[in-house]
Amino acid sequence: MIIAACWAVLIFILSSQTHNRQNLQPWLQQHLPITAIEKHFASFEFYYGREKISMKDSGAAGLIEFLIRKLAHVVEYAILGGLLFQLLRKGLRFSVSISFFLALLFCVLYASSDEIHQLFTAGRNPKMADVYLDTAGACLGMSLVSLFSWIRSRKRGKAIE
Repeated sequence: MIIAACWAVLIFILSSQTHNRQNLQPWLQQHLPITAIEKHFASFEFYYGREKISMKDSGAAGLIEFLIRKLAHVVEYAILGGLLFQLLRKGLRFSVSISFFLALLFCVLYASSDEIHQLFTAGRNPKMADVYLDTAGACLGMSLVSLFSWIRSRKRGKAIE
């Protein structure tokens, strides 16, 4: 429980930082072949929520930073979802389905509150698409924990409950 709580606090602290404090673009521009990336992927674009993200508008460093930030959402919530699922399943001995539901519910509520919190953080903008991404990350984390538990139980010759 302590690890899951500490992880939730870490997510809160990271989302409390301004966008400028987390800016990766100077480092990316220094360490990546930006011009070559922009040349080869000049027409790369997609929509995130209702926002158009493109190489043309963001530049290579901006686009790569955006992708890193979104990957961070998935990883943060995969870990949180996995920790909560494991706590509910192994620590509190709830069934797999109840553990999955409660952990997912907590993650969705926490992701939503995190986006609301960003209303009050300079340079940050809340996005419903981030809640969806966080939810997908939580599902991924819980699914991986379930899969690894199932594999481990098969190796031990036990059936999963």
